[in-house]
Amino acid sequence: ASSPSMLFKEPVTVLSVPDPLPRTDVQEVPQPKKENLKILASALSKCGQYVALADDHKQLTVWQWKQEDQGSLKLIKQWNIVRRANKIIFDESSTNVLIADKSGDVLKFNLENDESHIVLGHLSMLLDIKVKNQYIITCDRDEKIRISHYPNAYNIHNFCLGHTDFVTSIEVVDENHLISTSGDGTMKLWHFLQGKILASVTCAEDAGLDQLKIDQADNNEENIPNQLKVKRTTYWPSVLGVRIVPQESSGKVLAAVTIEKFQGFVLYEIEQNVMKFRQKVETEGPIWDFEFINSETLVFVTAVQGKNLQTLHIGAKEKKANVIEFSTSLEDFFKDAMATPLSASAFVEDLHKRWFDNVKDYLERKRTDRKSTR
Repeated sequence: ASSPSMLFKEPVTVLSVPDPLPRTDVQEVPQPKKENLKILASALSKCGQYVALADDHKQLTVWQWKQEDQGSLKLIKQWNIVRRANKIIFDESSTNVLIADKSGDVLKFNLENDESHIVLGHLSMLLDIKVKNQYIITCDRDEKIRISHYPNAYNIHNFCLGHTDFVTSIEVVDENHLISTSGDGTMKLWHFLQGKILASVTCAEDAGLDQLKIDQADNNEENIPNQLKVKRTTYWPSVLGVRIVPQESSGKVLAAVTIEKFQGFVLYEIEQNVMKFRQKVETEGPIWDFEFINSETLVFVTAVQGKNLQTLHIGAKEKKANVIEFSTSLEDFFKDAMATPLSASAFVEDLHKRWFDNVKDYLERKRTDRKSTR
């Protein structure tokens, strides 16, 4: 297996995102100061030549990766966007950047002719997006996974319906199958062209974790208004995300998931429409993001001071994470993120829907109006 030093080469490049372009399309509130800028989403093109970033200035920047120049990055495109992005991907041609935004729209930006337009729209916030061959796959806060034709996404192929809470992430396994994770605590395997569930597991239960202990008194009508009550469909922790990698030696697919308020990974093996729990691996701190870099190695970003970037060798008998060490200190880079170490779990807590019952308020206003007209 490769060591961290072989997988990651120095020097570390820290980008300085440019000031946003002057806006002429809409009247905007004052933008945040440049020094407070935050990167909300990022993507690497399939060809490995481009990096796309979306920030809270509501701008999209695309950078060209120059490996021959010590891995430097050159800004080549910059667009203003109307709403903040939740997810960015490149399509399979690496010539288009697709953004899924908080309003439920998917926008496409072409690197060759600078054109941009809306590809499709949902009625609620989009949480993930994938492109596979002639299909674009999107999932949202309203429990839906939509399969649309690409690039003509007005032509909807079907929906994958079965989750009972928001769908946090999707991964395409092959030409016909995908995996989804959700705030209902489950991970599901789909034949997405048929919209059919092939398998479903409750990840926290498989890992031997307890249900969330939520104080019902905090949700009582006496304590908080109706519109602020959280509407959870289950007390199993939400599944925050999933990543997959094929195991060429066995023909199986390995899946790693992260779970709300759990420090570590839960691993599954997928074969012949069956998802089999393999093991759970605990880490020193909460996981912010993660990705497979080969069939046996996970690299992840975690909320551990001085150890924010680590690798985990799945094939090892002892599942112990290795810290990636650089001569250049990255503590300043992760300083702002360390202020909110539980940000991943906090994000999904805000995705649960709220009870909204305004009948009582309506009747009270009606009685008041009648008294005032007498």
